[in-house]
Amino acid sequence: MPKRACLRYHIAACSGPCIGAVSTQEYGEKVKRAISVLKGNIRELIESIEKDMRELAAKQQFEQAMALRDEIAALENLQEKQNMERQKSTTRTS
Repeated sequence: MPKRACLRYHIAACSGPCIGAVSTQEYGEKVKRAISVLKGNIRELIESIEKDMRELAAKQQFEQAMALRDEIAALENLQEKQNMERQKSTTRTS
């Protein structure tokens, strides 16, 4: 494993699992979320993240809640793009 963090870590595009910047449990959760997205379970994932976000906000952990809010926005954007692609492909074949 590298001794230093990569550029992606420094620009906040990576959580830094290779340098131990994220716990095994946290990293495992990120992997589970990625698998949900790949399986197409975006709506269920968004609902789960919204629940986590509300819990963090209730604990006044606003920075973490804000990060989840941004993740939700990215997932909704992805879902919207996928829906548009599906509509384009069905329109072409009709």
